[in-house]
Amino acid sequence: MALRGLLVVQAALYGIAYSFLAYLGVGSPGVYVSIMAIIYLVTVTAYGPLPRRVRRVNYVVTAALVAAFAYYAAIQLMKIIS
Repeated sequence: MALRGLLVVQAALYGIAYSFLAYLGVGSPGVYVSIMAIIYLVTVTAYGPLPRRVRRVNYVVTAALVAAFAYYAAIQLMKIIS
């Protein structure tokens, strides 16, 4: 199945990114969510058109990741403003 390759690439990139962030001592969950969202969106976009059933799940996951990113970005902005 072609989606298996996409999942392997995503897992490898998540592992590399998370181990690097842990090495740097990053403790904010917002940074981890942001990196996860970027990796997910870039790999799914680079993969090409998804099958119809997977596309629906992709929309839900993308919306959740963008909402989480917006939440953590808003928190950081509120810290800067106040």
